[in-house]
Amino acid sequence: MLFIPDLHLEPKYSDRIISTLQTIIMNHPDDSIVFLGDYVYHFSYHKPSLLAFLSLCLSCAKQGKHLYILAGNHDWLGSDFVFQEAKIFLDHFSHKNLAWSLTFITKPSITTIQGQQIAFLPSCINPDDYALPHDDTRIYEENAVLFPEIASWLETRDNAAPKNLRYSYAINNRLMHHNTPDLMIIHHRYIGPCRLPGLKTSFRLDEGTLHAARLRHPARRFVSGHIHTPFALDNRVCLGSFWNTSQTEYNHPKIWGHRDTEKKILTLTPVTINPLIRLHIASIMSGADISQHRATCRDEWKRTILSNNKRTIHCPDHVHLDNTAINVHLTLDPWTDPEAIPLLSELTTTTAGLRRSFEKEQQHDNAVDALALDTHTLNTSLLNRRDLLIERIKSKYPDSYETYYVLLQNLDILK
Repeated sequence: MLFIPDLHLEPKYSDRIISTLQTIIMNHPDDSIVFLGDYVYHFSYHKPSLLAFLSLCLSCAKQGKHLYILAGNHDWLGSDFVFQEAKIFLDHFSHKNLAWSLTFITKPSITTIQGQQIAFLPSCINPDDYALPHDDTRIYEENAVLFPEIASWLETRDNAAPKNLRYSYAINNRLMHHNTPDLMIIHHRYIGPCRLPGLKTSFRLDEGTLHAARLRHPARRFVSGHIHTPFALDNRVCLGSFWNTSQTEYNHPKIWGHRDTEKKILTLTPVTINPLIRLHIASIMSGADISQHRATCRDEWKRTILSNNKRTIHCPDHVHLDNTAINVHLTLDPWTDPEAIPLLSELTTTTAGLRRSFEKEQQHDNAVDALALDTHTLNTSLLNRRDLLIERIKSKYPDSYETYYVLLQNLDILK
């Protein structure tokens, strides 16, 4: 069973994403593929990318692959699922003996894939969508013995509470009525309250959240995307996102997963759509230094995965620099220390072929903000500051002045 995390398709990377997906799916012998939700962003609905993805899914399904497309929180346009037209079409012809299997999951459901019982918990637009058609009191009472803190929490909650709390109530109440042994729960929700490994955030139980007490259940496995940093905690594995969707996603691999349902081993494989490394530069770094930095980040992430999970997981050993962006935070500033200029020149040489962006230190941003209080002072000060830097380059590096001048212009340091 293949797991593909959040895609968030958009124009810049959609061709690369879909091409990579095609290679993964068509070259892998496993014929069951689960997409973990979020095919768009709320603020970036790019229909050509969605149609290209749908075309890929149909093509793979025609080749005998079985695809399960879970709805994520970004995949609702008002009350309509982002693939609503395709879902209506396939539902209409579901009685036919079609040559493919493509399932859109917009409501909770239970199915069996490769002998594994799966409970799908998509992101739904209405808390009532998680309600069960009937309650089994006996199963609830059995689970209440296993999870007394969840039962206690449910008993003290009002189902007429604010919407996010109603989500939490409905989801946790639903799971209290499951007693299927060896159940895998594939979801697009948060889990809390608990601290998540490698993350600075945690989630409360009033945020449409699965209760963290479930993570200790020996016969439950939780698999999700949703949170863009991959991690593992007890019986939960979060695969993150398929690519670096923002500058906050750095120094960790982007992955997809394959679970051998017979051996019960999850293998995580890296994918390199647009990997991002964040460096603090204080000395000249070679390409080998950068590769080692990436390997160190990978090893730290592997320890986070392997030390916090009760399941058998294989993590990637590869260090990929293809398509890597280097986000550099300079501890030496060319405005105040010209010694930083040869360092920048060396860095642009040793990272040839890699995309780079440079961050100013906050103190310099604050200085500019302070100057901005007086427009006249700002203009004259920046002009003088620029001229001063140029003069310092000329005097300190007369033989390399033209090279360094172009370099600083290209890095938007001299504008």
